[in-house]
Parts: sequence; structure tokens; C-alpha cells
Amino acid sequence: MRQQQRLLAVPSIVCATFVGLVFCSRVECSSGGTIPGDAAPDSPEGEFCAAEVDYYAQCGLDAGCDLTSLNACGTTYGALNPAVAAAFVTCVAKSQIPCGVDFLTALESMCMQQALVNMTGDTVFSTLTSDYCNACGGGSNCATSFPEGSGFLAFLVADTIVTQVDKTCTVKSDASIAVCTKTFLTCEQNVVTAGFPADACGDGG
Repeated sequence: MRQQQRLLAVPSIVCATFVGLVFCSRVECSSGGTIPGDAAPDSPEGEFCAAEVDYYAQCGLDAGCDLTSLNACGTTYGALNPAVAAAFVTCVAKSQIPCGVDFLTALESMCMQQALVNMTGDTVFSTLTSDYCNACGGGSNCATSFPEGSGFLAFLVADTIVTQVDKTCTVKSDASIAVCTKTFLTCEQNVVTAGFPADACGDGG
């Protein structure tokens, strides 16, 4: 997978920092604390939250405002495609997520790309693909290029957000393909951004 569109730094996913009050393993906190978000340690959400804590500790980040973002890790997990969240857990465990970047930039890491190379869209994403191609055209290659192109952001997120992108951003257009695509990308960015917790630090990092 390659990222062709880079319009959005999804806030507070991996660029946020952690105060360092609790240093956790992937499953349980060595200080006896709880995993942020009150997720069960043995659940996929719990592993994702613990991986975020691991990431902050690995990078030595210490901005206090980002503890708020870390505590919203359950919301972040819920906004992601489960396969993307699982890939993040795997790559953090290997210490192969670069520090100080937003989540989409992190997806450019070799580890994440290798983890996601076989990821395919489900029925909800297929519906979005069809509706986008009907709205904007794009020729015979539209459907195959959509996940790595205009649909890249939607490809990474949960079905509820994909559905919202479909409802909001695929209105039939008589504009040129270029104009229709630009409009879709802006709309997709806004819908996807709204699905994630706001950046508590307000600076994108």
C-alpha cells in the first residue's frame, strides 16, 4: 500500500505525548495503574491503548496536555479499522513506529505498510467505492485505484465513519473528474477528522 493523498494529519492518534506517570507493557501497567480508556487489558482495544502508552514511553515524550489524548485512546481505537489498529500494536511492539509524527505519516513506515499490504475493503467500503466512482467518474480503473488514492483516508477508518463519508461526500457531480475529486477529498478529510478525538495540545503534535 502507498499513500497517494496526504491531506490530513489525523489528530491525537500517535503524535500526542504522554506525561510518563504510568509506563505500560502491551497488556498491563508495571506501576499497577490501569490502561487508559478503562479498556480490558486482554481486549483489542486494551492492547491498542497499551501500545499507545508504549509508543509515548519509547519516544520519551512528556507534554502534560497529551495525557488527555491518551485517555481518549478508546475513542481513537473505535474510529480505526480494526486491521489498522492491530498493525499499530504490532509495529509499536517492534519499536518500528517513528516518533513525533501523525498517524498517517506513521503509516508510511515500512512496518505498517508490510502489515497492511493484504488488507482489503469490506462491504461498506465497497459501497463507498461504487458511489464515489458513480459520482465522479474516473474510468475503468476507478474502483481499483480508490483505496490507495482518493479513498485512502476512508480505507483506514471504522465502518461508521466510512458510512458517513459515503452519505456526505458522494453527491453526483457534473463537474470535471478533477474538481469532483478535490471536493470529495476535502469532504472526506473533514468527516474523518471529526471521527477522532480533538488534539488536546492544539498544535498537531
